[in-house]
Amino acid sequence: MTLARAASVVRDFFEFDAALCRMEFAGELAPLCRDVFPGAALRYDSRHRQGPDAPVTSTWGEFMADLGFDQPEIIAANIAWWREIIKARRITLVIADYAPCALLAARSMGIPAAAIGTGYGLPPACMARFPVLLPEYADFIHDEAETVAQVNAAIERFGLPPISALPQVYTCDDAIATTLPELDPYADARREPLMSPVTTQTDAIADAGEEVFLYFSTTETANPEIVAAIAALGLPTRTYLPGATEEVAVTLRAAGVVVETAPVPLDLLIRRSRLMVNAGQHGILCLGLLAGLPQVALPQHLEHAYHARAAARLGSTLVLSAKDWQRETIADAVRAAYHDAALQSAAGETARRLRANLPNDPAAALRARLELL
Repeated sequence: MTLARAASVVRDFFEFDAALCRMEFAGELAPLCRDVFPGAALRYDSRHRQGPDAPVTSTWGEFMADLGFDQPEIIAANIAWWREIIKARRITLVIADYAPCALLAARSMGIPAAAIGTGYGLPPACMARFPVLLPEYADFIHDEAETVAQVNAAIERFGLPPISALPQVYTCDDAIATTLPELDPYADARREPLMSPVTTQTDAIADAGEEVFLYFSTTETANPEIVAAIAALGLPTRTYLPGATEEVAVTLRAAGVVVETAPVPLDLLIRRSRLMVNAGQHGILCLGLLAGLPQVALPQHLEHAYHARAAARLGSTLVLSAKDWQRETIADAVRAAYHDAALQSAAGETARRLRANLPNDPAAALRARLELL
């Protein structure tokens, strides 16, 4: 969706090719592209992260090392693949989402490149090292300086100058972080202006809805406690659960829950809803913040947890950690948030304050950035 957003605003300038590491999402880009094909992918090595006492990933640099940035042959092979694609398809601009090897390849060939994505997944290249993002996870298993040395061993064969800090892997012509300042873990270091996290802007702020809108995008509903909590809410509830099985959908419909089979249009969501429940995914979290909807978040991984906690500091989001994922605990928290007038008021005030700093036309603002390249 991030790449589709970028392509859609400059589609009159280019023909597009898309190289994806996960082809199940090719349909989102296909209408904008002449070709969508499998791309080079870095494989996550979880061997050091398994078991009850294994350290949780503390920094983005640790994550990069787990992905193979501490192994020169892996990184060199990925860069070489991207270089071949850029040459063979006569690419004149690279737009990369979670694709640092594509950025390195473009830089080695003198091809303009923009990185685009959430603030969490697009660290500023100017940092001396990656900071710890969640204070309770601060253990390291990789030496970041050693990872830098291994990256340099990979990139020297392509004529790139050595880097002195690991974030420099993300050096490009423009880093377009699409997030809110309050949700950006690197806000203090970021030099480029942020872009709006939403593609369309509406003047509507929720104030009269009666429904709980629940969105889980992947495997969250494999947890029977979460499913049971949704079914037991006793509140008017509408869901969009693209990762749910048909069995889950049948169970929820039997409990009176509306299970949508396609995304709900933004204006309908704002008009109908009183509360949102999600995993703290960046996109839906920002949508709720800007719509003036209180939220209850059940983070499924570290990125969710970071964003949900940042939203909670704004005063309109409640966060339930995994230890609280029992059906009654979840249901009670959702019911309490639904009836909390102060939370509703805080959500509206937060939305008005956040919107004051956003462009009136997010698509035009993004187009202006890309036109410069």
